[in-house]
Amino acid sequence: MPSTGFVLGPIVLLTVLSSSCTPRPDQSSGTDESGSQAGAAGLADSALRNAEYRIEFGSVKRVRLVNGRFDDPENHVSAILLQSLPGDLDGDAAEDAVVLIGSSGSASGSFTHMVPVLNRRRVQTGAATLLGDRIQLQAISLGDRTVVIEMLTQGPKDPMCCPTLHVRQSYRLQGDSLAILP
Repeated sequence: MPSTGFVLGPIVLLTVLSSSCTPRPDQSSGTDESGSQAGAAGLADSALRNAEYRIEFGSVKRVRLVNGRFDDPENHVSAILLQSLPGDLDGDAAEDAVVLIGSSGSASGSFTHMVPVLNRRRVQTGAATLLGDRIQLQAISLGDRTVVIEMLTQGPKDPMCCPTLHVRQSYRLQGDSLAILP
């Protein structure tokens, strides 16, 4: 299976992605309980931007994005869909997706989470995998059911603001989350 990949610059949580999020016309749709669409050809961008994700952040255990955003002022938590990458995660030939979500609270942290989204006649999101705090994602690819992440993270002497340690990690779907491969 060919690898799908792209390069990301440093992720800044407050940056709003300006890509179009209208569903593709080639998708036949089904809906989940929230009305999110999934189709035989793949997951609609609007479904990913309006899904509920299991991301634990303080007292918040789930975030439901609306147009790619989540804000909970009472608990001082916000989240934003940073990027999605289509591909087959479970080997059933249906187009699934990997979603990257940034979250922050009232402190200075800016966390990046990776969530598998399976296309099983409705949007089915898995458990989030925390990639890190204030990481700089450099590349992500999905091929042969494996997600490969390249990022800068904090080395042993790096301050949280300024990661310099290059890390390349591979993940594969295990149960309902993406587990790191040895």
